[in-house]
Amino acid sequence: MPDALLTNVAGAGGEGSLVGAYAGPVTQDVVNTTTTAIPNGTLCAIQTPIAGPTPALYGVGASSATATTAPLDMGVAIGGAGPTTSIAAAGVSGGVGGLGQVAIHGFCRALLDASVSPTVVGHRVIRSAATAGALADAGTTVAAAGLNYGVVLEAVTISGTGLVNIWFEKT
Repeated sequence: MPDALLTNVAGAGGEGSLVGAYAGPVTQDVVNTTTTAIPNGTLCAIQTPIAGPTPALYGVGASSATATTAPLDMGVAIGGAGPTTSIAAAGVSGGVGGLGQVAIHGFCRALLDASVSPTVVGHRVIRSAATAGALADAGTTVAAAGLNYGVVLEAVTISGTGLVNIWFEKT
């Protein structure tokens, strides 16, 4: 028996389409294994596996701005335990950090840098080369396979970094 019902298998309406059933982003439970809190909207990368829990919990931290670590990027931080604006940090002595969730597919607000400002609806989203944990409006650039992170859904003027509505889909 299938675990999910796909009502828009052909993707009618294009990437990010509202056609078909939608109940929110697909999320993954994670544990922050770094000593720095992960603000909501931050691109997260797998850091270390957490041994023991079933189902598995992933140890994550903010993604770096180094392109070679892109295969470890998994999604966008969307919250910690309870109503928070970040996933709490691990203890300085190496203790387990806060539990949180990462959007691995679907609508979310992501941290984008000001490389293209204002952002343009419909542009692809790529990892920022300048700011760790941030994404960037790709402009007219199409990144290599595995380095596109979705589509901009909102025009926002950004100074430094800012939260922007996107459709997250790592392709």
